[in-house]
Amino acid sequence: MRIPKTLLNDVRKLADRFEQVVRQDERKRLLAKFRAESEAKPVAKPLYPVTGMHGEPLQEAAPVPVKTVAHNVDIGPGHHRLLAELAKGYQAAPTMAGNLGFTRLTVVRYLSDLRKAGYPIKAKSTGRRAAGRYQKIYRLDPTG
Repeated sequence: MRIPKTLLNDVRKLADRFEQVVRQDERKRLLAKFRAESEAKPVAKPLYPVTGMHGEPLQEAAPVPVKTVAHNVDIGPGHHRLLAELAKGYQAAPTMAGNLGFTRLTVVRYLSDLRKAGYPIKAKSTGRRAAGRYQKIYRLDPTG
């Protein structure tokens, strides 16, 4: 006896649907279990302050407010990636460009956009104007 292909496809679709429902139920059960366990455990704090090479904190003291649009500046995913890079500490624009896969000009434009949007970006002169040296380094100001 030959079974029609349409009937086989319908049976496969039905089996896939059963599997989706079972997996969804299992996900809900595991999620409820993890949430119940995570609420009971306190979050440990580091024993010593985490600082960078120059003694500046690597972690933000207070969360930086999330902004979407201010002063007619659209903040996109590239801007958010740059913010995460700036939160790591002082870096030069070419270094951030290399880490993020952007051009140096894009990084400079994004820094300008973020400043216009109200983000506290701190720039510091390196005091070197020789060729091949970075003149400014940037970071997200943790004091706001």
